[in-house]
Amino acid sequence: MPVYKRTNDNQGRVQPTGGDYYKASGVVKDILHIVTAAEETSRVIATGFRYDQGLNSLEVFLNGQLLRCKETIQGTDYGDYVETSNFTVTFETGVVHSGDQVRFRVTANSYDKSNDNNANLNQLAKSFYGRDVTTGLLKNNGMTFGAGLVNVYSYATEQVAGYGYCHEGTIEDALADIGSDSRTLYIPNGTWRISPASFSLIIPSNVGLKIEKGAVLEIATGVTLTINGPFEAGLYQVFDCVGTGEVVFGSGSVNEVYPEWWGINGDTSPYDTAAVQAAFTSGENIRFTRTYYVTSVILDLVNANRVVDFNGFSLIGVASVATSSVLEIKENFLTAYKVDVNVNFNTNYTCAVQWRSDATHTSQYNKIYGLHIWYAMIGLIYGENIGTSSYSAAQSENTIYSFTTHGVQVPLVGNQNNGFLYLVSPIISCAPTEWVSQPGYNGVTWWTSAYSFNNPVGVLVITGGEILKAGPQGYGIRGKSFYIYGAYLEVASTLGYLTGSATIVNSDSYQGEASTEGYLFVVDRAATGKLYIRKMDVARLTGLGGTEGNVAVQTDNASDISSVYTVEVHDVEFTEWNVGLYAVAPFITNCAFRVSNIVSKGSTWTTFHIESHNPHLSITVPMSFETGEQTTTPIPFPETVTITAITGVVVKALAAADAGTIQGSNATGNSADGLLTFNASAVLNTTNGPHTPTTNMVVLKGASYTLTSAKTTAGGKVLVTLHYKKGL
Repeated sequence: MPVYKRTNDNQGRVQPTGGDYYKASGVVKDILHIVTAAEETSRVIATGFRYDQGLNSLEVFLNGQLLRCKETIQGTDYGDYVETSNFTVTFETGVVHSGDQVRFRVTANSYDKSNDNNANLNQLAKSFYGRDVTTGLLKNNGMTFGAGLVNVYSYATEQVAGYGYCHEGTIEDALADIGSDSRTLYIPNGTWRISPASFSLIIPSNVGLKIEKGAVLEIATGVTLTINGPFEAGLYQVFDCVGTGEVVFGSGSVNEVYPEWWGINGDTSPYDTAAVQAAFTSGENIRFTRTYYVTSVILDLVNANRVVDFNGFSLIGVASVATSSVLEIKENFLTAYKVDVNVNFNTNYTCAVQWRSDATHTSQYNKIYGLHIWYAMIGLIYGENIGTSSYSAAQSENTIYSFTTHGVQVPLVGNQNNGFLYLVSPIISCAPTEWVSQPGYNGVTWWTSAYSFNNPVGVLVITGGEILKAGPQGYGIRGKSFYIYGAYLEVASTLGYLTGSATIVNSDSYQGEASTEGYLFVVDRAATGKLYIRKMDVARLTGLGGTEGNVAVQTDNASDISSVYTVEVHDVEFTEWNVGLYAVAPFITNCAFRVSNIVSKGSTWTTFHIESHNPHLSITVPMSFETGEQTTTPIPFPETVTITAITGVVVKALAAADAGTIQGSNATGNSADGLLTFNASAVLNTTNGPHTPTTNMVVLKGASYTLTSAKTTAGGKVLVTLHYKKGL
């Protein structure tokens, strides 16, 4: 049995005292045993010899490490085994496993158990590791561990089976010994509980912490561990923050922190949310070293002035209930790199990233170098979602360099009162087709509600890059107060629905499909402000210009517009459009057009038009095939109109033998596809049409459109309806 001999308050040595022997053979009682599978289950193992039970004379080693007999100190049980008889011991659950080496050894017993002698094994553990046997208080037994290194193990007393040393107070006592000296405090394998009565523990700047893999600092709820000295740990868990327990790093203590320090779980519940959030809350620079699975995390420190580097890794959303976002940003003076957020088609999320402000956070002066969002209904909400009022804050001076989306229905929603967002070289791809295999996907419905961006409130500035939408339904962009400089807009649908001012300069647009509406822009009837386009090539796929009656500017409603709106188009080339610039009649008094240097390239170009837009105008004319009633009937129009369709219905059955025809024509001649033909003997209510005239369908102001009836065998009457719109 070794005895600890103290030479002074902080130093000591261990000296051997001899051993206990078998009486007959004189062989020391020292047995090495290999644990069997059955013994792992029962946990009861024979020593191989008899010993004096209860005198602490038995030494038990597991794989070379000295274990401790179970005992109760201040109401808490500690230890690894119980002496169940004078020839067996029972180990605590999880201590021994099949194949382990257990050594049983008996040394001389009946030692003096006084604190001064320290002859008893438990006394040795208590005194050597820092606790006074009599008072139960810790002693100052600092043991140097290399130059400048202090091993906190020297102060530990309480060992919990399977978990190493778990102790309250050892770190505080080590710090007391170190005082103002410059030292590194080494934390070995085990759980080290920090729960001082003052609810705070401060590691001073003269003391560094070096945390071994397997060592965990357990920080009780309500306790703050402040680390002001240099901190060193690998990519493994070193903190276990219980409840509201937290870690605060002093200035210069670390260059960056890692979520691994708080313990990660990967794609298994409870996932990595707590670890990532703890790293975010630390206030330090953060570097990702792997992809993390989270429900929702937030960056919300004030004046943190720090760097968050995703380092090529992602946050993947795993929420199982309705959740606003995977990542929320309310911070200011943040610099972030390679931010990558994957919603992974999880419809529990409103968006991937929400960037917002509130009464205590004004999120401004932030820079993100690379933001990539995957598989979300909404990518980034800047402010609040549509329909929710944002907190009025100067959410400004925020820039995203290279904002890209993949499989996102609405990449960006801008809805921040007094908000300004700058996008540099983004690739904004509106692509809900990535969701085609997901439950509830409806192509037409999803495309109609999909926008590359929707910016009803706040200022959005885009410089360079590309704006994409592949589907022909709906609109590519929507909103107001956006400025696009030098970007390429490849949008199959109508390019934009404007609710206010918009500016596009030095940009090109391309429409590769026949959009549902066929316009370049639609202006909301209540819009105010100005659409300003300069130096833009407005191109469509070859052939599309001849398939639709496309216009460049249109309104969404034929009702009168009470607001004032201005359209300026300068140095623009229109390619493959049927009509160049077009607006509806309500704009005549309230809309100012300024146009210069317009070039037509492959377009069926007409003069600039301001016209009314009412596709439902029509006039019905009775026509007869009776004897003496077959006529050429003119229908005069007091203003210029375009005949868009001709239909007819039989109101008196036609005579047999041959068909009857109604031919439409203007002053120039017959309209191609303007002929109605009713078969011989056509019965009552037989319809024909609609037919869409493709030539000679424009009737100038004061002129007439003519309908001519003809039938060789007289008999029968029809009603003919002309559908038309005002203007060309």
